[in-house]
Amino acid sequence: WMWALQGTVLHLRSFWIAMVFYWGWAVFAGVIVNWANGDATLAQRTETANTFNSVSNIINVLLGFILGLYQSEAIARWWTVVNEGVFGISAALQDNVMYCAAYLTDEHSPEIMDAKKRIILYCKYALVFAIRQCAGHDKQFQNLLATERLDDEERMIIETHTSQAHNLIWGWLIATWTSLYSRNLLPGAEESLQNAIGACQDGRKATALVDRYVNVQIPYEYYHLLVLVAKLFLIFFSMAQGITLQIKAESEEWFQFVISSFVLFIVPCFYEGLLIIMYEIRNPFSDHPSDLDLDRLVSTLNGQIESYTVLPSSILPKHHLKAKKTE
Repeated sequence: WMWALQGTVLHLRSFWIAMVFYWGWAVFAGVIVNWANGDATLAQRTETANTFNSVSNIINVLLGFILGLYQSEAIARWWTVVNEGVFGISAALQDNVMYCAAYLTDEHSPEIMDAKKRIILYCKYALVFAIRQCAGHDKQFQNLLATERLDDEERMIIETHTSQAHNLIWGWLIATWTSLYSRNLLPGAEESLQNAIGACQDGRKATALVDRYVNVQIPYEYYHLLVLVAKLFLIFFSMAQGITLQIKAESEEWFQFVISSFVLFIVPCFYEGLLIIMYEIRNPFSDHPSDLDLDRLVSTLNGQIESYTVLPSSILPKHHLKAKKTE
């Protein structure tokens, strides 16, 4: 599995273009030094290689500092968006449908059944709206709209306030639960309402977190400085290795030649791959293989939501629903 290319930086054309760029600098340095210092001894050319190595080592110290900060922040942001954001939304929606199945058990009440359908429908749209806001496309929204239609008034509100649809849907859920409570259709009264509203608030916070992290990125100036320092380091490093390779080939030190060739491959591969990965994970909602599978995410969550609609009238045993005897 470690040699698989699909879904890795090794599968990217931009990665190999960068690698050829650095190898070109290595060949250039070896040829130019050999041509310009044709009469120089091996010791003198080794000294030239050491000079390039010294420069690359100095740059590498700076690179290690800024790359470490950027890497830790980028990974922390990605983990927060996925774990606390996306799965926070998922947990809040599943809480809503669980409360729906547990509290709204009277199948003979048209009002309760209508509210139950509304809640389940809104839950299906909540994640889709969050994805549309962050991913910048509405593929999942259109797919859901084809099978689970909103009424004309709801669609008009969404079309009028498209940029806020991911927030409005949680307000609709809270309004539906509050309406049930005000009409005395919610068993458990205030406690049940607080549970349902608490789940909606958690979902709203998770949606806001995803929106904030995706749309407020690490300053571009910082990333530009990081890339600039990394490129300078890899250029000087590649040139030093190119001179070293030319020296080892001329002196027929083939074992050292192979080792230097491997180092010339692995070091640019590591840094360039790391830069690409750090750039890609800024937004887990794009179409890169390492990003979230949005179609599968929506399909799985909607399947989980739908499973509550085919349960019996309640997910609780009947003795839990009996009224307590009063003294």
